[in-house]
Amino acid sequence: MIQQIPQNQLMNFWHYFKNHKMKNPLAQNLAWSKVKGFSDNLDNPDIVMFLFNHWACYLAGNNESEKLKEFLAKIPEKAIIYVPSLEWEPRLKPYWTYFGYLSRTELSAQNLSLEKIRRLSTALPEGFQIKRVDLEVAKRILSQNLADHWVNVINYLGGPEKFIEEGVGFCIQEGEKVVSIVMGYKASMPITQSIELDIVTHPDYRGRGFATLVSAKLIEYLLKEGIEPHWDAANPLSSKLATKLGFTDPEPYKCYYWRNKPWTISELKEAYDSQFKKGLENFELLKSEMGSFSAKGQENVVKYSLLSRLNKIYESINGILLNINRFLESRIVADSDIPQFKEYAKKINLQLNTIDKLKHEILSLD
Repeated sequence: MIQQIPQNQLMNFWHYFKNHKMKNPLAQNLAWSKVKGFSDNLDNPDIVMFLFNHWACYLAGNNESEKLKEFLAKIPEKAIIYVPSLEWEPRLKPYWTYFGYLSRTELSAQNLSLEKIRRLSTALPEGFQIKRVDLEVAKRILSQNLADHWVNVINYLGGPEKFIEEGVGFCIQEGEKVVSIVMGYKASMPITQSIELDIVTHPDYRGRGFATLVSAKLIEYLLKEGIEPHWDAANPLSSKLATKLGFTDPEPYKCYYWRNKPWTISELKEAYDSQFKKGLENFELLKSEMGSFSAKGQENVVKYSLLSRLNKIYESINGILLNINRFLESRIVADSDIPQFKEYAKKINLQLNTIDKLKHEILSLD
């Protein structure tokens, strides 16, 4: 029989989760009393589950337990399910008709170099400034609606004042407009001795190196304070940025979710059409700029600036393709929509080939 763990006893079960991926967000929410715990036995549990609202679920213990199904029945639809190892997958998959996975990558901070981080803190373009996140910035994020993610986080914590009290971060502004921000939360420190970095850049300002600059600033601050930055990448772009900053030993892993119904082509387009369109717009802009650059015979610095931007466009569009392939691989697509998913993937592949062709043209510039 599943029992809910009393709130004041949750920390007694933390050792079951200390080797989990994404343990820093769990520790934060545990410190904020946002986690519910469940176990089959409060004294000698076979399985323990921590549930964070309807967003995330952490499982630990004996994956061969007959009691596992009782726990799975409590996991909300679309909640991200974190497990200690891949050995859990064959035990979870048969329980749901539509069972998908997400790919993430954990990286190590052990080889971070303060010297390298400082070298990455290059000058900002004219009109931009970098500053510590303060109460004024937090209020501005709400008023400007920088990103739904940060608006939700600020409101979730109870407003800008609480947001600043719990967090440490830096942002880049153009005038009064916040265009890129990175934050970490001190709530996880007493439990994990590290802080998870969380970055958002406004879509109109991506591909300009702002994420690197603002992340380097926070990492420099944390290293000086003796705090370990933690990086868990949700996509290849994030993993590449982490490597650029000096994180090493990338370790891919899977987390899971279930759905009452399969992915449909209309849902896919709603999720990714705007990202694809933005990538195409950036690609066309870069092509038009390349014409003037090639005519002038620019130096290598311009060539590699173009290549850097082009790679970011490629990775953004390729991320959509990776997701489509993941949906198809896990058989979480409606049978009637599989041909359209494959056609969508074909269209993206054609665009990626066009980007590759332009990449070779840039490399051939004198």
